[in-house]
Order: sequence, then C-alpha cells, then structure tokens
Amino acid sequence: MMRRAVWLWLCVALGLGFGVYELKLQVQGLEQRLAKANRDILADEEAIHVLKAEWSYLNEPERIDTLARKYLDMVPLAGGQYGSFDALAERGDGADAGPNAAQPATPSLPVPVARPKPPKGNRVTLARETQ
Repeated sequence: MMRRAVWLWLCVALGLGFGVYELKLQVQGLEQRLAKANRDILADEEAIHVLKAEWSYLNEPERIDTLARKYLDMVPLAGGQYGSFDALAERGDGADAGPNAAQPATPSLPVPVARPKPPKGNRVTLARETQ
C-alpha cells in the first residue's frame, strides 16, 4: 500500500512541476509580447513627434505665402470684388418658403480687374483671380 501512495504522490509532484514549468514559459512569452508592444508604442510616439514637427514646418505662414506667390496665380483682392448688401435677397422674398419655392436670382458681382502683383516685401491677402 505504501508503494502506491509514493507513486501517486510522485506522479502528482511531476504533474505539478510540469504545469508550473509550462506556466513559467507562458508568462515569459507574455512578457516578451508586452515588451515588444511597449517598444512599438515608443516608436509610434517618436514618429508622431516627427510628423507634428513636419506639419508645423509645412504650415508656416511665410512658407505658404512663398509657395502661393510662386505657384498660384493670385493677386490681392480689389474693392470691386466684394458684393454689397443691396444685392442680397430680402428675407421675406421666399428664401425660407421651403424646398419647392422658387429661388431668387443670384446677384452678379462685378468682374475683377487684373492688377499687377505687389512687391514681395508687402503682406497682402491673396485671392484666386477670376476671368
């Protein structure tokens, strides 16, 4: 009877030892995955910092102004390009009568006149020239 108990306890001890060893290997694997995830997070945060710095550089007003002057054929706004309040439709002219109501005629704005480009040192608001 004693021999059976010894063999039984020996098998239980071996089973528990094997289980603890497997658990240890699983924990090590999870720790490696966690370390890799943390490294990936740090790499992504560094990439975000670089992208924010690039975005800040690309959105500098002086740079955009230089590129707009170089590649966009724009001129400063002329006073005649603005509409007047007299050309706007009155509120009671059916503008809010619903989707089936007749739309009021849109006012025509004066055609802008091409003007020479200002010297490079001046700051001006730019608008696309319409023809």
